[in-house]
Amino acid sequence: MRAVVKLGFRYVWIDRYCIWQDDQIHKMSQVERMDQIYSDAELTIVAVGAKDPGYGLPGLTLSRTQHVPINKRIGERHLVGKFSHHWQLNEVSKSKWATRGWTFQETCLSRRRLYFSNYEVSFECHDMMCFEHLTQPHAYEGSLEHRERPEWNQINNPHGIWAVISNYCERQLSSSSDRLAAITGVLNRWAKVNQGCASYWGIPVVASGTEPLSGASSKQAFLAGLHWQLQARTGKAGLARLSEFPSWSWVSQNGRCLFGHPYYHIIPPNLEDVSKEFDAEVWIETPDGKAVEWSVFRDGSGLERSSLKWSRYIHLECWSFQTGSFYLQELRHTPGSRSPVTILYVPVTNRPNDADEKTTIIARLLPDSGFGNLSRLKRRDLTAVTFSPVEHSAFALVLDIVAGDTLRVGILELAKLIDRDTFESAEAFRGHLDPAQFAATRRRVRLG
Repeated sequence: MRAVVKLGFRYVWIDRYCIWQDDQIHKMSQVERMDQIYSDAELTIVAVGAKDPGYGLPGLTLSRTQHVPINKRIGERHLVGKFSHHWQLNEVSKSKWATRGWTFQETCLSRRRLYFSNYEVSFECHDMMCFEHLTQPHAYEGSLEHRERPEWNQINNPHGIWAVISNYCERQLSSSSDRLAAITGVLNRWAKVNQGCASYWGIPVVASGTEPLSGASSKQAFLAGLHWQLQARTGKAGLARLSEFPSWSWVSQNGRCLFGHPYYHIIPPNLEDVSKEFDAEVWIETPDGKAVEWSVFRDGSGLERSSLKWSRYIHLECWSFQTGSFYLQELRHTPGSRSPVTILYVPVTNRPNDADEKTTIIARLLPDSGFGNLSRLKRRDLTAVTFSPVEHSAFALVLDIVAGDTLRVGILELAKLIDRDTFESAEAFRGHLDPAQFAATRRRVRLG
């Protein structure tokens, strides 16, 4: 409060006190307006080292514990060591503020931020960063440095949202039920500045052009967004899935999610990923159990309403096949992992023409949260679905029935074993599934 008064402002917004935490209706009404709240604010004040709400602001209500390293008089000269702005940047990047899920919106949406750390006060906006560097009585002009956060550019680009979500997934939440709420403001802002874009249960519906998507193309864009995968090296596949969210959305996962096929270095899943030979239908289930066609849902402003007002079920009519029995195998080396990794895979019977003779091609399962114990899926014959005929599909969603519901359990992709005899390691392989091995039929699935 003291900082607000000294800065000459009359009003201050503090989430903890301005949102009624015990009133879910009021809370969600404010959560859905966080993009407006942060983008309209003149300034966001950040207590970099704060561990709790009563921490205070270093240099204002707290004494600083870090000081300029050299401060000495030699005759009439007063020598002061150079204060590197990187110290302040590191202090911010390593702070608890930079790891919290709810503060991610401040990073993406605030026009101006004032950071109070144990080193100094710094200011950040879209055009520059200003550093205090030296405090009184040493009069010295603060240094200026242009430094634009990538999140700002990413939100203004339709396909930038995939990187934004992946970065958000690394943030921590004290309550897993806030997984979607804490990024709702960012998704709303992204949809407002990119014509035709929207989201449903956290899945971006990306418009590639400047015109709004038609019913058919928005359906393809939504299904493209279902092609995410849990990043293996986060080591969180064994943690429980967040059951309050639909299994087909990344918000149900414990860990960082990536989008697109890994062979392409996780490029965004644009419309081309599913538009070639696209052959799938989708319905949205209402809270009373009715299935609404996607075009009706979209034209009825369904994408403009809160996802929580709908059920977590969707109905898919697409190509479906049985994976065949899975095998367990420990790899000796996996990029990004310091220890051996166990994979679940199905041998590929027909070798692709462009495969190296020294490698073995497999179809491996990349498990979602809650399915890190792969032994429970060993020898199982699971159902997989694709949104194009199998011969045009690079990967498939793998499903299983859990407690009476059909849920997504992972994604099936082609991979190559570097050494077929020693199982040295496995890498993603560019190619399509073989319809001779994975004989598919049209099927309708209710996915929760």
